Amino acid sequence: MSEVIRQALLDRFPGVTFYEKAIGLVAVVPSDNFRDIAEFCRDDERLACDFLHNYAAADFPPDRMEVFVMLYSYRHGHKFTLKTSVDRAEPKLHSLSAVWPAADWYEREMFDLFGIVFAGHPDLRRLFCPDYWVGYPLRKDYQDLRIVPLPEVMSE
Repeated sequence: MSEVIRQALLDRFPGVTFYEKAIGLVAVVPSDNFRDIAEFCRDDERLACDFLHNYAAADFPPDRMEVFVMLYSYRHGHKFTLKTSVDRAEPKLHSLSAVWPAADWYEREMFDLFGIVFAGHPDLRRLFCPDYWVGYPLRKDYQDLRIVPLPEVMSE
């Protein structure tokens, strides 16, 4: 089944690259085409991804963040992941909330905790932290003086 997914994406978007992990097939896509590729995954008969399984981000200082969308097709019974990178200094990506309504809350979470701005999102505001909160708690360089650091572990 992964060969069908690969071929469908490559037919329309030749710049997509792939690799396999424990989670299955991962398609690495350019951030400029992220929303177009997501819509294609939903609408193309060979893919028919009608379920957004998970949507998350990871921080890779000093220069990038990665965003992952795990998709599933009830019709075909296949799943795969779309992955893209955004500039850490100005993390911006097109919203997928119009493609899959479930993306709304995931994008609010990533905005609140990582600072990723989702252009075209209908209600992009903090989800967990209060409006006055400074910073993004899941960035690896986040520091807050109210948090007591754990002691360093000494090795022998």
